[in-house]
Amino acid sequence: MPIETIYSFLTYPRNHEKAAEDIEGIHIKPDGGKLSGMLAEVFDGPRSKRDVPIRFVSKDKKNATRDDLLGFFDKPKLASALALARSLQASTPGTAGMGLFFVCLGSDEGKAGKRVVLSRFAAEEAVVASKKRGALSVEFVEQVFLKNAHSYKAATYSHEDGKNDAWKGTATDRQLNHGAKSIADYWIVEFLRSE
Repeated sequence: MPIETIYSFLTYPRNHEKAAEDIEGIHIKPDGGKLSGMLAEVFDGPRSKRDVPIRFVSKDKKNATRDDLLGFFDKPKLASALALARSLQASTPGTAGMGLFFVCLGSDEGKAGKRVVLSRFAAEEAVVASKKRGALSVEFVEQVFLKNAHSYKAATYSHEDGKNDAWKGTATDRQLNHGAKSIADYWIVEFLRSE
């Protein structure tokens, strides 16, 4: 099903000097362009062996991340998505670096409710070369987000109004190399408060 709305935030690791600043976010209208297409691959893409079922950990039926998620389902606005971005930033270790966080909302195929996909793309460093007026310009850039729908972290949840659902979801980490771990701890345990 197509994405109906997208919110995006630039997030830093919790110990980064810019983590104390306000998180900037933007509402992006799905327009069928390249960014919308890349996010649609994450939103509607086929499930993989790397996808792991997850469940929110609760203490007396409460979980702060789930509460933020239900708040977003109830009022899908920049302010309610910002609560999720703040939680991610507070959970991100320095080793994970800066990231571009997306909150995508759309219809849940074959169901009456909505589906949200939270995804994080890590910033990379790159060299940009361009030719201007017959001269070559070479520049080192630190905030590059690669157009690669195969290198990201994501979590998917479904919710139907009036139901006590959204306890379970699916998570993936396509930034980790194949190995013993399938998903980074900070993404599951600290940010999503899940197991």
